[in-house]
Amino acid sequence: RVASLTLISSSCNALPEDVLVQRKQTLKLIRSKQFKGSSEKHIIKYFHEANQNDNALKDVVKSMERDLGMGVLEAQLSATEVRKNLVLQLATCHFPIQFVVGEQDNLVKLTEIERAVASLQQAKVTIIKGAGHMLPLEQPITLAQKLANFIA
Repeated sequence: RVASLTLISSSCNALPEDVLVQRKQTLKLIRSKQFKGSSEKHIIKYFHEANQNDNALKDVVKSMERDLGMGVLEAQLSATEVRKNLVLQLATCHFPIQFVVGEQDNLVKLTEIERAVASLQQAKVTIIKGAGHMLPLEQPITLAQKLANFIA
C-alpha cells in the first residue's frame, strides 16, 4: 500500500551518543523548568552557513519553539530519542525511497545517508544546495519541486 517513502533531513540510523547526551540534558532542564529556549548558537546549527545570519529564518524557529511550548518540545525530544537503525527493515521494502538532505546539514551527516543508500537498492539521495537541516524553511520551492518529481 506504500508507493514511496521520502525522508527529509533524516537518516534511518540511531542517534549518536553525543546527541543523546545533549537531549538528556535538555530534557532535564525542561522538566526542572530551567530551560529558557534554544540559544542563538544552537539555532544557527540548523542552517546552511549562507542562512545563519538570516534573522527571519531564526525567528521562525524561535516562534515555533515559543508557540508550541515546552510540553511539545519535551514530547518531541522524548519520542524521537530512542531510535534503532532501520536499514535492514528498509532493505525489505519494495518501493522507492528518497533521502532529501541539505548540502550542509549539521545534524544529519551525508555520509550516513550515503551509506544507507548504498545498501538499499531502491533508494536514492537528493542533495539540496543552499540548505542545512531546515530544508522547508531554507529552500521551500526546491524541496517542493524535488518531492513532486519523486512522486510523479
